[in-house]
Amino acid sequence: MIRALSERGGIAGLNYYAPFLDTDPTHPENCRSTVEMIAKHAAHYKQVGGAQMIALGSDFDGIDGPHQLENAAFLPLLADALRKEGFTEDEVEGIYTAMPCAFLRRTCNNNGEYADMDKNMTLEKRIAAELYCYQGKMSVFVDDLQGHTVEVGADEEFETASTIKAFILAALYLQAQRGKADLAEEITYEQSQFVDGSGMLRALGVGAKLKVKDTATMMIICSDNIATNMIIDYLGLDTINACIRELGFAHTVLHNPLHFDRYRRLGTTTPRDYAALFARIAKGELVSREASAEMLSILRQQHYNTMLTHDFPQYYLDCEETGAPELIWVASKSGSMNACRNDGGIVHTPYGEYVIVLMNKDFHDIIEYNEHPAMVYGARVSRMILDQVLACEGRLSLS
Repeated sequence: MIRALSERGGIAGLNYYAPFLDTDPTHPENCRSTVEMIAKHAAHYKQVGGAQMIALGSDFDGIDGPHQLENAAFLPLLADALRKEGFTEDEVEGIYTAMPCAFLRRTCNNNGEYADMDKNMTLEKRIAAELYCYQGKMSVFVDDLQGHTVEVGADEEFETASTIKAFILAALYLQAQRGKADLAEEITYEQSQFVDGSGMLRALGVGAKLKVKDTATMMIICSDNIATNMIIDYLGLDTINACIRELGFAHTVLHNPLHFDRYRRLGTTTPRDYAALFARIAKGELVSREASAEMLSILRQQHYNTMLTHDFPQYYLDCEETGAPELIWVASKSGSMNACRNDGGIVHTPYGEYVIVLMNKDFHDIIEYNEHPAMVYGARVSRMILDQVLACEGRLSLS
């Protein structure tokens, strides 16, 4: 019975009842209940079914015979006895809190059908249902930075479009830390760096001088293509790729500078790589804590985050107008080309941050506009993730 209960995900409460623990059919009045006996009882459960099936019992009300655990105040004695019986600290904590709480989350209000329904309503399956009518391919990677992820096509290769600029930013800060780049140095916009597309440097004209950090900031916050070419020339394409590899993003490559009339590809990456970049920034682990903080500050100013935030409650995104506390903010970098619509970044909530990456390809409409199907469905998925994280108080799952 113990083994079957464990295999079905059940738990068993430890029995404190003296005649159960210390059987003496000739003299039942002499039966005792001690923490050592309860610990041996728990060890038998562990041997047969595993420690994950054990929880506390009580029997404080109406128990017969002498018993050491008169009330909950004596439970630390049982914890010590469990340790002496060979239980680890994690196992003791599980018996006292984690295992019963996890069981209650799985089975609360269970009417015999709840468990099957839950399996059909996982976040991954709800995302798949949301995307059922989407005529394109979307891959998703979400990390709550607490050990839970949602992965849909996480290792699929995608054209980066302008999301590669976040990797270029990381390469710049790595070189700056080494003394091989100077964020305060001035660089000049040259005619060879001209390219159509997003940005403001076109308005300044050839010959404009900017500090390296200001150029990199323009590359991110308004996705300036000319600024990107300036940083690529400043660092060198091969150096950028070497830095990307050194930072651990094995499936990300910058193929060419931005010249759409010459090159069909800009870069390639995977949702997993892109999410890893933001996760390390969020944890202060990309290049250094100081560099991560500076990159986060730049990414928070990025203008183009429609896919991530379009369906968010706008009240939370405009605290300057509402006067409300800044409860939700986003630090991100999006990217669009004919063949892709991508976005990814860090979403801050009152419960902490999570990382989300949405990458799209194989759609038919190449025109860029806010109501593009990739943007619409991406915004729906992003809101679904936000609601899940808020409902679970900062995590993707209650378990």
